[in-house]
Amino acid sequence: MKASNVHTVFPLTHFLTSFWLVEALFENNTLYNLGGYYEIKGELHIAAFTEAIRKVIGEHEIFGAKIEKVEGVPTQQFAPVVNYEMPYYDYADQLEARANCIEKIKEDFAKPLVLSASPLFDFALYQVAEQHFFWSVKIHHILLDGWGLSLFLEQVSTNYLQLTGASKLSIPTLPTFSTYIPREQAYLKSEQFEKDKAYWL
Repeated sequence: MKASNVHTVFPLTHFLTSFWLVEALFENNTLYNLGGYYEIKGELHIAAFTEAIRKVIGEHEIFGAKIEKVEGVPTQQFAPVVNYEMPYYDYADQLEARANCIEKIKEDFAKPLVLSASPLFDFALYQVAEQHFFWSVKIHHILLDGWGLSLFLEQVSTNYLQLTGASKLSIPTLPTFSTYIPREQAYLKSEQFEKDKAYWL
């Protein structure tokens, strides 16, 4: 999947503008932090798991999204996330490893993701015992919704199974978000939009 040109500046979509407005009104809020943590029990190939996540990030331009104002207007552009390294924390030698791990995840989840910064996600892998892990996932809602998050998790899983030789399933190529933006802009200027707007009003 080809990523869009990093120098191309796109307008925010109609829906994403609502996210931006809330962020502008209530700075440093965590309202749009999406995710949580996943408990993994059993053998885990850490290098393969990290690579599985890196592949998804590299194949979808949305993970490189940066939202900022250009001449007073909120815009978005996409830059490739190069050489992403997911943090790994080993809590296995701690007496209260599980409790300490969950507390750290909650602390990190309570920190806001700033729209003008990049990346707008934060992942980490924690090990609390020999075959016991926690994977924390925090993504700004402006990147993904609940359905998008489920697709992300599915693609990470598929990549991991491929990398460990457990499956040969492939992930279908999906359209980039930047191909949707001009389609929406065209719709908002169309007669059909005016008809739809009048109906709902």
